[in-house]
Amino acid sequence: MTTHFKCWAAAGLMTLFMGTAAAAPQIILPKTAITASAADTINEYKIGKLIYTVNESAGTATVKGLNLESVSNGVIESVQIPDTVSYKSGKSAKVTQIGERAFYNRSSFKSVDMSKATNLIAIGKEAFSKTNLTSVTLPNTVKTLGNGVFYNCSCLSSVTLSNAFTSIPANTFCLCKKLTQITIPASVTSIGAEAFASCETLNKVTFASGSKLTGIGDEAFQNCLKLPSVSVPASVTSIGDFAFDNCPVLKTVSFASGSQLNTIGSHSFEKVPVAKITIPATVTKIGSYAFQNCTSLTSFAFASGSKLSEIGNYAFDGCSNIASVAFPSSLKTIGTYAFRNCDKIQKITIPAAVQSIGTYAFYDLDSLTSVSIGKGVTSIGDAAFGQDKKLSAISVNASNTAYTIYNGALYTKNYQKLVQYPPAIAGTVFTAHENTKTVAPFAFRYLVNLQSVDFSKTSGMSIGSQNFCSDCKAITKLSIPSAENKPENGANVLKKYNNLFTQTSLFYLNGSPLVKNIGNTAVEPTFHSTIAEAMYDVFDTYNDTIMMDKYLDAVAKYAVQNAYKTYGKSIDPGADVNNLSEFEKAYAIFKWVNKRAKYDSDEYRIDYNSAGQVIRVVKKRNDKNHCDASVFLHRGTDKETGKPCFYSVCDGYARAYNLIMKAAGLECYYVFSGDYAEYYTDANGKRCTSNNSHAFNCIKIGKHYYIADPTNNIIFPIYTNFMRAFLGFSTPDKWEIKSCKTDSSSLRRHPAPPTTINLNSEVRNIFGDLNDDTYQNNSDFALLQFSLVKQITLNKYQAEKADLNGDGTINFKDAQVLKWYLKNYCNQDDKFTRMGDIDGNGVLESSDYTRLYRYVYYNYNDDMPNDLALNNADLNNDGIIDEKDVTKLRGLIDYKIGDVNRDGKVNTTDKDLIQKYIAKKITLSDAVLWYADVNGDGAIDISDVVKLSALL
Repeated sequence: MTTHFKCWAAAGLMTLFMGTAAAAPQIILPKTAITASAADTINEYKIGKLIYTVNESAGTATVKGLNLESVSNGVIESVQIPDTVSYKSGKSAKVTQIGERAFYNRSSFKSVDMSKATNLIAIGKEAFSKTNLTSVTLPNTVKTLGNGVFYNCSCLSSVTLSNAFTSIPANTFCLCKKLTQITIPASVTSIGAEAFASCETLNKVTFASGSKLTGIGDEAFQNCLKLPSVSVPASVTSIGDFAFDNCPVLKTVSFASGSQLNTIGSHSFEKVPVAKITIPATVTKIGSYAFQNCTSLTSFAFASGSKLSEIGNYAFDGCSNIASVAFPSSLKTIGTYAFRNCDKIQKITIPAAVQSIGTYAFYDLDSLTSVSIGKGVTSIGDAAFGQDKKLSAISVNASNTAYTIYNGALYTKNYQKLVQYPPAIAGTVFTAHENTKTVAPFAFRYLVNLQSVDFSKTSGMSIGSQNFCSDCKAITKLSIPSAENKPENGANVLKKYNNLFTQTSLFYLNGSPLVKNIGNTAVEPTFHSTIAEAMYDVFDTYNDTIMMDKYLDAVAKYAVQNAYKTYGKSIDPGADVNNLSEFEKAYAIFKWVNKRAKYDSDEYRIDYNSAGQVIRVVKKRNDKNHCDASVFLHRGTDKETGKPCFYSVCDGYARAYNLIMKAAGLECYYVFSGDYAEYYTDANGKRCTSNNSHAFNCIKIGKHYYIADPTNNIIFPIYTNFMRAFLGFSTPDKWEIKSCKTDSSSLRRHPAPPTTINLNSEVRNIFGDLNDDTYQNNSDFALLQFSLVKQITLNKYQAEKADLNGDGTINFKDAQVLKWYLKNYCNQDDKFTRMGDIDGNGVLESSDYTRLYRYVYYNYNDDMPNDLALNNADLNNDGIIDEKDVTKLRGLIDYKIGDVNRDGKVNTTDKDLIQKYIAKKITLSDAVLWYADVNGDGAIDISDVVKLSALL
């Protein structure tokens, strides 16, 4: 250490300890001061409001930061940068720099005066970042700035830049949200990345006359939400990526005369609302996404003499109002998605120099009608012209060595790849070239006119994705190579031409219908021989198709007739299967569905151990069990019998029943019960929950809605028992009536159910429950039978429910239905009682009279042992058991059943009277009808004659 420095240091230390005047500079010795070499002459000083580092050898000083010790409250709001600073007696230095982060993040700092800083030449990185400066004027001596000098100065509204600048570095004014205007000096040659990014109120950018600017950096003006226009100086050669991205009011973009612009970067003007733009002739590349989604752009052109070579990926994607594009002759490459969704372009001419057109380059252009491809194109990406709905013509220059046209379609020159078939071409038939090996993705879309596709001359061809989709509904015919058109290839045919089967109106394969026997309800419909067997394996894939609609319409109509033929006489052995009642029809179809399919127990299976304990509940979904076709096509082998069968689950049963009922013209709906919890205890004693649901049907017979559950062979059940046993809850709050479709082109597309159906109330009507006691039993039959032989009159509610077969009248057929139903579904025995049969033994006798008499006159409740007895005791159907019923019963048992002439005997005379009544040769009084109904079914017919003959 020199003698001079030792003396100065000692003096300085003494003043610190002795409390000299506050104006004296404070000296902070560096930690290495004692051992520093003679050459180390940079020291730090706290002078006034600022801290400096001084290079004593050079005589220069750098502002390091704020000297908060100089103020009592520790807050400094403003400073002045001096031209020189005196750092010790007789010594001063020129203030040439403001150091890195000198005032960084000082939120209380609001003002800096540089008017006297005549020696200032540089300001370091982030020097004023995150302060509350409101205005700044930089001296013209300042030549360089570090990155982010004014970054995030959210209050900065006014800036005057130095005319000595050559560069505005990265992030210089980024996030200066109140900065409204800026003038870029002519000396500036570059604007760095994000220099003015997110200056949300910046509304004017001026480039000084004679600007030497050559580059606008990446994201330089990104998110400048108020910037309405920009005029790019002629000297600019590159505009960086995202440079003006998301400037939502930037309506005017112009390039100065004599522009030297070479490159427009990726995303540079993305989403800006510019209305017109002319690309300078010097531009050779437009970057990816450069003008993407500029939806206001209506006028777009390349300057005369353009040297443009490349249009990048997505460059003009979504510019939906560009009406036309005239490509320069210099263009060589059009990138992927370059002009996708440019909906107003009507015509495209590809220049001779273009070599490559990217994938989806002109995809989904709603107005495009024609495309002309130049001689130089050697590569066209898949779907380059895909989904151009109005494209009716594609032409290729005769000199092109890579592409050609065949039958209106764009092909590679060797015909091995079909690139694009114009969607709006006038022809209705397309025949592929025999060399075709590949159909490119999106080659066949929006084919409004095409009705027939012929691939029969091809071999070994593959079809790319997104071909022949739902927008090709007009196609009805497909021809394939004869080698493919064989039953052993059925699965491959269905998979290869998948979309033609599933998305179009295809119904003919090599000239033969895909579904045979349509219209012949006596024969079950079958599929074309090539796909017939394969349909059993893959039909679920084609469940919602025109082909399957036609098949299911046909098979449903066949099922109706086959059900009537097979099960139409289940209730009445003498029924005319061509004239069945609603009930007989509904039941025949119900049985047909139930018998046709076997429940797929593997889909929902409970596994037990040897002790009979539940190990696990296995659930898996097989879509084949859950569609309309399951009971027709989901074929398998019954594990128990080894015989072929059709598998399904409740969903499939209910959908099929609904479908066939519709074909029969009967009102039926698919009903979903909603999820409910089922509890079980596993082998470890753990209580487990399994969430279940159930599907069944709601049908209408006559005036009432009823439940039909073909899965479980349950029809018109007792309401509460059905709910508890099969749905897991006692109220139908979760029921949801389903309707698959909303149009009427197919049985599968039927109207939605009427809103008048209220499952919570109307389905509570129990089938045949005339006395409304929530049970179906012999007393209901007695009421019906008694009314039919004119002994009582049913009330309005009973009369509504008495039309059990839904034919609009109440007659012996309803009694026949109820008698059959009680026997088969309610376990009632053959002794169907008559009104007055108190003891229920099937015979009306004096003991019944005695019981009723004692009950009415002596209140002997034991004489009415059950509800059946009580119901049968109300002989006049007035709802009260009294002396009127006693009198009625006394009159009925005075004579025997069969004593039609009431002479006290049952003989052949009575038999003759019944036969004459049946032959309509005589009439019988209402009172006599009771005795003529020998078998008690409510009808006077030949069965009564047979019964009476057996009694004689």
